[in-house]
Amino acid sequence: MKKRIIGFKMGLFIILAATVVAGCAEKENQNSQESQKDGNGTKKMHMEFWTSALPVDHAFTKEYAENRFNVDIEHLVGGENYKEKMNLMIVSGEAPDYIKNITLSEYDKYVEQGQFAEIPVELLEKHAPKYMAWLKENTDEDLFKYFNRNGKNYTMPNIWTLGPSMNVLGIRQDWLDKLGINKKPETLAEFEDMLIKFRNDDPDHNGKKDTYGLTTSLGSPSDLGGLFSSVFGAFDSYLGIFYEKDGKITRGEIEPETKEALAVLKRWYDEQLIDPEFVINKSDNLDQKVFDSKVGMIQGGWWSFLPAAAFFDGKYVEKIPNAKWLLSSGPKGPNGAFGIGQIQPMSNTGLQFMKHMEKDPEKMIKYIEMIEAFNFDEDYLEVSYFGKEGVTYNKNGDSYEWIPPYDKKDEQLKFGIDRSVYHYDGMFNNYDLQAPFMTAPKYAELRKNAEKVGVGKYDILFPIHKPIYNEYYDRLDQYTLKTFIDFITGRRDLKNFDKFVSEWMSMGGDKVMKEAQEAYSQYNSKG
Repeated sequence: MKKRIIGFKMGLFIILAATVVAGCAEKENQNSQESQKDGNGTKKMHMEFWTSALPVDHAFTKEYAENRFNVDIEHLVGGENYKEKMNLMIVSGEAPDYIKNITLSEYDKYVEQGQFAEIPVELLEKHAPKYMAWLKENTDEDLFKYFNRNGKNYTMPNIWTLGPSMNVLGIRQDWLDKLGINKKPETLAEFEDMLIKFRNDDPDHNGKKDTYGLTTSLGSPSDLGGLFSSVFGAFDSYLGIFYEKDGKITRGEIEPETKEALAVLKRWYDEQLIDPEFVINKSDNLDQKVFDSKVGMIQGGWWSFLPAAAFFDGKYVEKIPNAKWLLSSGPKGPNGAFGIGQIQPMSNTGLQFMKHMEKDPEKMIKYIEMIEAFNFDEDYLEVSYFGKEGVTYNKNGDSYEWIPPYDKKDEQLKFGIDRSVYHYDGMFNNYDLQAPFMTAPKYAELRKNAEKVGVGKYDILFPIHKPIYNEYYDRLDQYTLKTFIDFITGRRDLKNFDKFVSEWMSMGGDKVMKEAQEAYSQYNSKG
């Protein structure tokens, strides 16, 4: 989640410049640059939206949106290279109408350069009341305070409401059953007993000692949150994030209780309860170990352990159909603490209109009204998920039933049903409103219960720009990760933990913590 401002080297600029010449951001065709006319000869307003692909011919969802708002829509294809395309459009003098998903550092840079149009909060209150109500319902603070610069707002803030309860431990319930563990593990001792049996008692019944109780993937050199978060949570310690403790800001790296968590992990490592390859695992091979039933417990998003028809991907259920999963938020430690590192709901800066939009307030309002409808209007949600009633689907009570051949994904795509392409702009997700369209009725209760499992802390300072932290975090996180791996694997004695904390502070950690405390105090006083 931590990103750096993108700098362009000349070679990359030349390559991307060629992309612009061929058709910057893969605009669907040059004629779409000019506003089309409706049946009455009136010019339609030309709108451009960042999407994942170009539309198919006569895409139903696109035409529905165009007819409803009397506009013509152009697709700007983002994808993996979205940031590069966006930046190149800006530096080439062909800025898009809006950009999104930038970091706070980038936000401040663009504001200082005068690149953004002001978005008065009163304008959003008037033209996007459902969006504003959604923000207020899902946070107990004024989000706009984080983006106010010189008394002006330049963004439509976004929140990811799933973030604060996203992460859980998925435990192989079928392994528990086979091993005679009839009680849901709750304490550290009960978890350790479970891990011992997962390792030694052949839960997959293949006659080999080839299973482990716990593994992880560190993902990147500074991914502290992936380092067995539930074990640190048992000691009320959370790595890699800023959180409040006793009225002050802290980080798990420097908390004394962290030493106790590391001692538990070292014991588990010495007893071969932890996959010894956790240091080199990447996400793909980690998933494969789970698919191959070589590990009995893994941290992930709660939806990964549910059927896909309940929500999103359901990857572990789909790939291991005979497995049963028990969801947990981790073991309770000696003082009753438990939890897993979660995700800050405000993980990016939302959506910003570029400066030229100030000269076309009518168009800015149209964007705001369209985005409101696309994200918070049940009629449009139904269209974007299922298409045209009586043609692609029938509704039976609360259930949606595809009409063949539209029960096949390929046919849905041909018709123009694909939310990654036609959800304009689909970044403001009201999952409560979307639930009937995303979750089969028979799984509604299962999903509802799963959403409540994950507890823990997230980075409360993530929405605040911290220049000192940005300067030091990479070296601090990499140093922490390497040292903690050495503590767990025994390459460094845990007696040196206090020395590590002193070293962390001397490497810039003292400056980082001072800045963090000042930022916390400043924004707390505003809210």
